[in-house]
Amino acid sequence: MNKRANLKAQVAIGIVCAILTYAVATQLSSVKKNVAIESKQAQKAEELQIEFGKEKEKNADLYVQLTDAQNELKQYRDQAADTSDYAKILSEQLKRSEVLAGLTAAEGPGIILTISEGNADASGTSTLADKEMLLIHDSDLRLVITELSAAGAEAISINGQRIIATTPIRCVGPVINVNEQKMAPPYEISAIGDPKMLEAAVNMRAGLKDLFSPVGIQISVRTQDKLTIPRYKGTVNFKFASSVPEEGGGDR
Repeated sequence: MNKRANLKAQVAIGIVCAILTYAVATQLSSVKKNVAIESKQAQKAEELQIEFGKEKEKNADLYVQLTDAQNELKQYRDQAADTSDYAKILSEQLKRSEVLAGLTAAEGPGIILTISEGNADASGTSTLADKEMLLIHDSDLRLVITELSAAGAEAISINGQRIIATTPIRCVGPVINVNEQKMAPPYEISAIGDPKMLEAAVNMRAGLKDLFSPVGIQISVRTQDKLTIPRYKGTVNFKFASSVPEEGGGDR
């Protein structure tokens, strides 16, 4: 009995020791992990602190740059204020140039001219030559543009197509091409300028109406206090022409 009791006691003590050993080992492992985590956190905090310091330095540099930029902007504004009259003149010249070149839409008083072909049945014409006279040709439209320009027109369009210095107006079969856009009569020509002068170019003796009436082409005109002519929608490419510097300086 004593031997059995001693054996049981030894077994129990062994089990207890094994449990204690396992518990201590587990605890030590946990402590090591916690220490490692805390070390990593401390290292991360230190790295973040360093990054924060760098960002503060960057912000300080950016603030200096912003201050310098604001000071430069103020200087530019002061200079612009000192030369505002000159800048205003240049701006107005640029706007006028854009209107004359057709690069921007134009608005102002003027006239709207409508040109329609004659009616062969109403005029009683029978020969091919007589009927041909009733048709509107590219030369007729070019004549109208020339007369309106001579009367002071500052912007002109035909059926919504802005007329510029390089605008082609030519017959292509039964239609007329303006800025490479096919058009058929009636043709509506808008012109900005002095309405009285432009209207006179149409209605005065030997004016446009007198030129077209004998051949049966119908023309009517109405003045407008305000009309809008669209900008030229094509592209202008100069391959051969270039500006010539004036003597004693650059281009003007």
